[in-house]
Amino acid sequence: MGTKRLREEKVGAQDSSAHTDAQRPRKKLHTYSEDDTRLAQWFNDLADDVRATRISACREIVLFLDRATHEQADRILEKLIRGLCSNRKAARLGFSLTLTALLDGTYGQAAHADWERQIRGLLSTVESLTIPPGNPSNQERKDYQLGRCLAFRAVIQSKILHNRRASEGLAIFEHLLDHLFSLYKEAPAIRQECGSTANSILVTGSASPPDSAYATALLQAYQKHGAAKTPEGLAAWLEANLILPDPADLPDGVWHKRDPLDPKERATLIHILRDNSNESGDDHVIPKKGSTGYAQKSPCVAWDPLLKAVISRSLDNGSFFTQFWKEAVDEAFFSTKASSERKAIGLQLVRLGIARLPPALVSGALSPHVVRCIINQRSSPKNTLHAAAEVPLKAICSRAKTDSDSAFALLSTLTGELGLVNLDKLTRTKTLDELLSCVSNEDMDSVLELVETTIRKPKTLEHLDAEISQRSSADLLLSIARKQRPPIAPAADEQSGDARPSGSPSVFPWLKLFSILTRYAYLSNRNDQAVSDAVRQIFQTRTMSCLTHTMDAGLDPGLQHAAHVVQTIRKLAKSGEYELGLRADSTVSEILTRSSIRIHDLEKQLRKSSPTQQSILSAFKLLYALSVLQVHNGDGDAVSILEELHEIDSMASANNSTSTSLIEILLGFLSRPSALFRKLAEQVFSAIAVQVDTEGLHALLEILDKPENLNGQQELFENADDVAEELASMVENEATAHLSDSSGDGSSDEDDEDDEDDDDEDASDVEVVEAHGLQEATDSSNAEDDSDGSDASSESSNDGDAASEPDAELTAFESKLAQALKTNKLTPNGETTTSDTSDESDMDDDQMMELDGHLTKIFQERTKQSNKKKDNRDAKGTVVNFKNRVLDLLTIYVKQGYSQGLVLEIVLPLLQLTRTTSTQDLSARAFAVLKLLFDTCSKQKTWPEADTEELFTYLAGIHKEARSSITKVHGSAVSRSSLFIVKIAVAKDRKNYSKSADMYATLQKEWYSQPKSKIPNAMFTEWTSWGINSRK
Repeated sequence: MGTKRLREEKVGAQDSSAHTDAQRPRKKLHTYSEDDTRLAQWFNDLADDVRATRISACREIVLFLDRATHEQADRILEKLIRGLCSNRKAARLGFSLTLTALLDGTYGQAAHADWERQIRGLLSTVESLTIPPGNPSNQERKDYQLGRCLAFRAVIQSKILHNRRASEGLAIFEHLLDHLFSLYKEAPAIRQECGSTANSILVTGSASPPDSAYATALLQAYQKHGAAKTPEGLAAWLEANLILPDPADLPDGVWHKRDPLDPKERATLIHILRDNSNESGDDHVIPKKGSTGYAQKSPCVAWDPLLKAVISRSLDNGSFFTQFWKEAVDEAFFSTKASSERKAIGLQLVRLGIARLPPALVSGALSPHVVRCIINQRSSPKNTLHAAAEVPLKAICSRAKTDSDSAFALLSTLTGELGLVNLDKLTRTKTLDELLSCVSNEDMDSVLELVETTIRKPKTLEHLDAEISQRSSADLLLSIARKQRPPIAPAADEQSGDARPSGSPSVFPWLKLFSILTRYAYLSNRNDQAVSDAVRQIFQTRTMSCLTHTMDAGLDPGLQHAAHVVQTIRKLAKSGEYELGLRADSTVSEILTRSSIRIHDLEKQLRKSSPTQQSILSAFKLLYALSVLQVHNGDGDAVSILEELHEIDSMASANNSTSTSLIEILLGFLSRPSALFRKLAEQVFSAIAVQVDTEGLHALLEILDKPENLNGQQELFENADDVAEELASMVENEATAHLSDSSGDGSSDEDDEDDEDDDDEDASDVEVVEAHGLQEATDSSNAEDDSDGSDASSESSNDGDAASEPDAELTAFESKLAQALKTNKLTPNGETTTSDTSDESDMDDDQMMELDGHLTKIFQERTKQSNKKKDNRDAKGTVVNFKNRVLDLLTIYVKQGYSQGLVLEIVLPLLQLTRTTSTQDLSARAFAVLKLLFDTCSKQKTWPEADTEELFTYLAGIHKEARSSITKVHGSAVSRSSLFIVKIAVAKDRKNYSKSADMYATLQKEWYSQPKSKIPNAMFTEWTSWGINSRK
C-alpha cells in the first residue's frame, strides 16, 4: 500500500512540474537546402580512397566558395578543420588538400589591412576546433592532435606566407611556431609530424627558394624550445644550411663550428640518429631518454638531408663517407649487441643508401657487419628479420637495373672485397644473378679478373671455406656465360648501307672466360696452390656447360671456343709455368699432341678455304677439340675416337667417302648423357647432311628398329653396363657436388629451397633420362583397339618380361613367405589356407636359425626381381632417349636433303616407329619428322628424285604397314605418307595415277570385306579428297 501511494505522489509531482503546450519551448527546425546536400556529398567524397574522387570533390568545394555566403564559408572552414581529426579512410588527405586550397583563395590573394589579425584568429580557431570533447581515449586525443598539426601544415603550405614579404609574415610565422612547438611538447606520439610541419616552410612549390628569414626563425625556434638537437631539429639545420647564404647566419652555440658533421659532434649525431631522442642541453624543456615513448619503426626524418650533406662532402674525400657510415650505421645499428628492432631500422638505412649514394660510394653501404646481418637473417625463414633482410638485396637489384656503373661497383664489393661468390645460396635470392645481367660488357673484363682472383686466392669466411669459394666461383663463371646473348647487328646507314661502327656495343670477352676455366679445369700453376681434384672436376663440368651454351645460343658461330680451350692447354703446358692435370702415358700424350697440331692446321685451312669447305673443316675441328677435352676429362674411349678421326681425316684427304664413319662416331657421342655432345653431333651432322650415303642413313635408321628394353640396350651398346654405370656415376657426382655445396653454405639442410636445387641441376651438362616419366601408352585412342593391340605390338612385347603380372609376383612372394613362417596364406583365389604343421608352439634356436636362412633367400629373390624391373625401366629410358636424338639428326637431314631420292628411305622406318614404340612422345616426334618432309616438299614445290618402280615399292610397303595400324597417330602418318608417295609418282608422270588408284582399290576392297580390318578409314577419305582437288 505504501509503494502504491509513493508511486501516485511521484506521478502527481511530475504532472505538476510538467510544461503545458503553451509553455514548452519548440525545437528549432533545420531546413536543408540543395547546396547543403551537395556539400554533404562533396565532404563525403573527400574521404574516398580513390585519389581522383578526392580531387574532384576538392575542386567542386573551391568553386562553390566563390558564390558562398559568409556563413557558408565559415561552416565549410569549420568542417574542413574538424575533418582533419578523422581517421576514416583517406579523410586527412582530402580535407588537408581542400583546406590548403581554401586558405589560398581566402587569405593568400588580397592584401587585407587586418590580415595579421585574421591569421591569428584562424590559428585560434584551429586550436579551439581540435580540442577533443569530454574524456577522450588516447587514440581520440591523438587523432585531434594530429588534425591540429595538419591544419598548421595547411597554413604553411598555402600562399599565406609565401606570397608576402618576410617582414610582413615573419611575426605570423613565429606565432605559428609557438603553437606548433606547444603541440610538439604536448604530443610525443606525433613529434615527428610536428617537426616535419615546421620544416615544410623550407620547401616551396615554386622555383624560388624560401626566404632566409624564415629559415633563421625556424632554427631559432628549435633552439628556443630546446629541440635543436633532435632528429627534426637536425633535419631543419641541414636543410636551412642550403638556404642561408652565409654560414654565420646559423645560430651559434648549437653545433661545434656550426657543423653537425664535425668529428667532435659525431657521438652526439649518432645518438640522435640511433635513439631518435633529444640530445639538447635543455633537459627541462624536452626530456632526453625515450622522450617519445613509442617504438621507432623507421629511420628518423634527419637521414634524408643528412645523406645529401654527407654525399656532398664525400665527393672530394671518400674516406669521410667510409668513416661516417662505419660509425653511424655499421656500428650503431649492426653491432653484436644491437636489438632486432634496431637492426630492422639499419636495414632500411642500407636500402636508402643503396638508392641514393653515387656509384663511387654506393658499394660502401655494404659493410661487413651489414652483409653478415643480411646473411644470418636470410639463412632461415624462422628468423625475425628474414623478410626485412631481403629489402636491401632488392634495392641492389633495382639500382643495378638503372645504373650499370653501380652494378659493377656492387658486384665488385660482394665478390671481390667480401669474397661472397656464394651470396645467392646463402641468402636464397638471385642478387648476384641480377647484377651479372646488368653489368656492361665493358666491365666484364674486370669482373672476370675479380673472379679469377677469388679462385686463386679464395677468402675463408664464417660461411665460406676455400673449396666452396672455388666451387661457387666456377658456378659464377657459368652464370656469366649464360647471361650472354647474341649481339644485335649494328644499324646500317640508310644511304651507304654500311654498318655504323661508332657506338656499337662491345663484345663479351669469351676467350678470356674460357682461358680462366681452362687454367683451373685442366692445368695447375707450379707457383700457386693447386686446386683439389673435386674442384678441378667441377671446373671441367662448367667448361663443358659453357661450351654447350655458346653452341646452343649461337654465340660461337665460328666454333672457336673449344679449339681455344685445347690451344690454351697446349700453350700453357709448353710454357713450363703450368703442368697438366691429366696423368697419361706416352701413347695418349702423343695422340693429344698430334690432335692439337691438327686443330691448329685446320684453323689455317679455314682461313684459305671456300665457304663450301668451311663447314666440313669446322666440323672436323670441333670433333677434334671436344674429343681432346674428353681425354683430359678422363674418358678413355675418347682416345680411340681420336684415332678414328685421324683415319677419317686421311680418307677425306684422299677424296674417299667419310660420311658413314663420321656418323658412327656421332652415334657414339649421342650415346653419352651430355647436352654438349648432342649439340656437337647436330653441328657436325649439319655440315655433312647433304653428303650422307645409303650406308650412313641406314646406320641411323637401324637404331629406330631396336626394342625399347634391356635387350635393345644391349644391342645398341656393346658396353651397355659401362654406359649405365657412366650415367649413374655422372649423376651421382653432380649430386655429391650439390650436397657438398649445400653443407658448407652456412644454412641448414631442412631450410633449402627448391630454386637452389633447380640452379644446381642447370649448372650441369649431364642430361638425365627419367625413365619413370615415360608414357606406357601411345595415345588415349589406344583404348578403342585394346583387344587387338597385342598382335600389332609384338616387337615391343618383350618389355613385359620384367614388369609382367606384379600381382602374381606379389602373391608368389607372400606364398613363399607364409610357407617359410608356417602361417596362413592366401591362395590365388583369395581363400585362406592353413598349414598342416601349424601347432601354435614356439620354435627352438635351431628352427629359428633355419628360418632365418629361408627368409634371407626369399628376400634376396624379391630384391633381384625389383632390380630387374628397375634395369628394364632404365634401359627403356636410355633407348628412347637415343632414338629421340637420332630423330634430331633425321630432322636436320630432312631440312637439307628433302630433294634427294634417298630421303624416301626414312618413311617406312618412321612409320614402323610410330606403331611399335610404347612412348607417346616418341611416336609423335617420328610423325613430326614425316610431316616436316611432306610440308617442306610442298612449300618448295620440289619432290625427291626416284624411279617409278621404287616409288610403288615404297607405296606397297606403306599399305602393308596400314594393315597393322592401331593408333590414330599411326593411321594419320600412314595416310599422309601414302599420299606423299602418290603425289611424287603423279608429278613424275600422270599415268602413274592409274596404278596408284588400283593399289588403293585393292586396299579398300580388303578393308570393306574384313570388318575387323585395322586399315584406317582416313586413308580413303583423304585419297578421294586429293583426287578431286588434283583433277581440277
